[in-house]
Amino acid sequence: MTEPSAAQLEKQQERKNRFRNSLGLVILAGAMGWSVVHVAHLAFRGDSDSALLAGKTVIRFAHWQLEGRCVEALNQACRDYERHKLEKDGVQVAVRQIEVPERAYEQWTRTQLIGRTAPDLIEMKGWTWKDLIVRYFVPLTEHVEQPNPWNAYFNEQRDPNFDASLVGMAWRETYVDNMLGGWNWDLRDYYGMPMSLFTVRIYANKSLMEQAAGVTEPPKTLGEFVNVCEKIRRYESRRRREDPDYRLVPIAGSDYTANVFRGRYWGMSVWDLLADFDRNGDGWFDDAERMEALYEGRLDLATDPRIRIGFMSLYDLSRYFNSGFMAAKRDQSVLLFAQSKAAMVATGSWDAGSLWREVAGDFEIMVFDFPIPAAGEKYSRYIRHRITEAGTRAGFSMGLTRFSRNKELAIDFMRFLTSRYYCEKLNRRFRWFPAIRGARPDPILKAFTPQSEGIYNAYDPYLNPGDTYLRHQQKYSGYMSQPEPSAEGFRRFLADLAAGPVKFQARHAEERDRILAERLRKRFGGDTAPASYTYAQFIQDWRGAHYDAFIRSYARDYYDLALDDFHRSHVAAYQRIVQAGAPIASGRAKVMRAGLEPKLRRGLASVILGQTGKQADQVRFAFAYERCKQLKASRAAKPPAGEARP
Repeated sequence: MTEPSAAQLEKQQERKNRFRNSLGLVILAGAMGWSVVHVAHLAFRGDSDSALLAGKTVIRFAHWQLEGRCVEALNQACRDYERHKLEKDGVQVAVRQIEVPERAYEQWTRTQLIGRTAPDLIEMKGWTWKDLIVRYFVPLTEHVEQPNPWNAYFNEQRDPNFDASLVGMAWRETYVDNMLGGWNWDLRDYYGMPMSLFTVRIYANKSLMEQAAGVTEPPKTLGEFVNVCEKIRRYESRRRREDPDYRLVPIAGSDYTANVFRGRYWGMSVWDLLADFDRNGDGWFDDAERMEALYEGRLDLATDPRIRIGFMSLYDLSRYFNSGFMAAKRDQSVLLFAQSKAAMVATGSWDAGSLWREVAGDFEIMVFDFPIPAAGEKYSRYIRHRITEAGTRAGFSMGLTRFSRNKELAIDFMRFLTSRYYCEKLNRRFRWFPAIRGARPDPILKAFTPQSEGIYNAYDPYLNPGDTYLRHQQKYSGYMSQPEPSAEGFRRFLADLAAGPVKFQARHAEERDRILAERLRKRFGGDTAPASYTYAQFIQDWRGAHYDAFIRSYARDYYDLALDDFHRSHVAAYQRIVQAGAPIASGRAKVMRAGLEPKLRRGLASVILGQTGKQADQVRFAFAYERCKQLKASRAAKPPAGEARP
């Protein structure tokens, strides 16, 4: 039998490649087709089931809360509303929920809104939705100023804990946060109807903490917390010598976990910036004050010790996360903890119900707040107070879309869910904090009770949204995820340093390594380190150089980009004010038709005054922008803040 020629082999390989490519396309098309059919089924099943055929009015709502028993609890809430609505008003209604995975939620929502196929209610997201809100959602001021009739419906006969004080009270006033969780600051109006309240804590596997670190109580200080993490890491090293497959990390890490720690420890370290830069005394270091401080040279991002402590404390704590944590997602870190492969995890009260149910038979969970340094401990100079939770705003907020054909009924459904009686009932099923006054949380949430004492984060390290935000995210991710040199890397670094600048520069192109090399030369008076110089000392020096390289680059970028972002953010905010003119006119017409009914009049006045206040802000920010532009031009010949050396 003759061997195939080279040309024949090439043709065979080409056929195989075509087959593989075709198979891949078929699989991809099949997956996409299934996704489209599945989401379409979720979106339109309420219009095609027997409820519509029976003559019922259908309202639909979409959300991404798929954890725990949320979907099951909301299904029950839908059935309860249908029953109570028929009993109360004689109206036949069917409510259907659309469950969308969190990773696909934003894209799905934008597609539905732009295509005008959105459901009646959509769970709101953060500041990235500002433009969507003004175009596609309905302002709610006239509704939130009216009483919630369901608080009167669930009277003494239906609710043994009936609270008569809520009857007749404006809907927004029944919220523990006065409905600020649904307030849009740019548009000066209510656009969301929240249902729950959330706080964030550290969950710990009590048996692992005792076994690996010898502790049965939560650490009281940051120093104790770090000591526990060190003990867990040493315990894992001992176990791995016996079993190479054994894995245990002190803290289950992910990009989400990193943001949780950043929200806490960054805020704890930079709050003191208010004392220097809050010129108007409003308790906030706003964008205009930040720009003026930056371009006047009063704020140096590269050298300010509070900013340094903020970033370096985060980096030090993240060393106790699992490797590659910046590429992991929240659900992966929670799973790592549930599988007893991590002693601790930082996440919100929204995961409490799921975790207690999943691990109840495996281990006991201990919950504690983020510890702060005691006097004399590392970072205690600036980190002295916890972040307050007094301003915690309600979440799981639903917005009413402009495409809803049953707006009044959709709002009534949300009023039902946020009545004192049913909000308590629903959130106990979730095991979340209810957002309504007097509603009692599940007992397991005691450790998550919002703490009013403390300070708040008065400064963000970027401008939302814009190039400063994107650049910060990129550089921060690289800073946090950079692996540290091994002991072998330490020896190689010193050998290259001793070999002379030419060889060293050829092998170490990173600015971090050049900074470190220069520091070591100054410290030791030459190119080599003494024999007493240890790996532990090297790592501390490496961390300092790693931070300096990051912060100098970040500060240079911020100095170059911030002014344009500042200008763009306020131009966009002004455009949103202009777009909000139609709702104001509509509200004015309703007030006139209602004969200037007091609550409607008050609601309209708050919107108009709010818009006026926002326009006044625009004038102030415009002056600040021009002033900072001149300051930047006048300092063009001087080194920017990012060039300053610690």
